[in-house]
Amino acid sequence: MSELITLAALPVSIPQSIGTVEDFLRSCGGYQGNYSYTYQTREQFRNMFDHSLYDQVRSELESDKAFPEGYDKIARNNQWTAPAGSPHAK
Repeated sequence: MSELITLAALPVSIPQSIGTVEDFLRSCGGYQGNYSYTYQTREQFRNMFDHSLYDQVRSELESDKAFPEGYDKIARNNQWTAPAGSPHAK
């Protein structure tokens, strides 16, 4: 029977690994699926995606006053933090 290995047991930094992938995607004109967290800054995220129409529609409909921007929903720094003592805690 094979033993399960969790990410917590591996010497890996999830934010650093995802950041490396995000850097690569921006460098080659790729993009990250927005079904997952992002560790990018707002500026990096806006660089990855063209926000011109998004910003125009949000402004025209005044949704920018009522709803968070897409970045705010997926930015890892806006989410829960790992518990103290966890290998993923900041």
